Amino acid sequence: RSGRGGLPPILPVGAPEDAKQLADPNLDIEEELSEERIEQAEALSDTSMVRLVRKGVVRVKIEEDMAILYHCMDNSRDYHGKEEQCLEFSIDYADALEGLIRTYPAYTEVSSLELEGDAEEKLELAGVLAQAGILEAQPP
Repeated sequence: RSGRGGLPPILPVGAPEDAKQLADPNLDIEEELSEERIEQAEALSDTSMVRLVRKGVVRVKIEEDMAILYHCMDNSRDYHGKEEQCLEFSIDYADALEGLIRTYPAYTEVSSLELEGDAEEKLELAGVLAQAGILEAQPP
């Protein structure tokens, strides 16, 4: 389930949401995650291999001329603690978004995303998804 009622995914040990968060209630985990996500997005290139962080964290819904990507990455652990999380894209991005969902758990090269456009557009899409915490790059 990836809607408003879905819990955020459990990330592997060593992820920023691990024991540090539990040990220090004053730690601003959202700020730490935001900085880490920006760094990961900036490190991407057209040859980077990427995939969703977990199966079921996103769903794509077509609304008029938009592809809406609903996700649970930043949901609260309290039931309906936050509004539904989504990213809006032009309808042109729908195939690329569906392709990432369909190919999980395999990694996909950024330049191979199903998007009619240049490499910069594909890299921009991967960067937006990485900053949202939805996409991860294959370790070197």
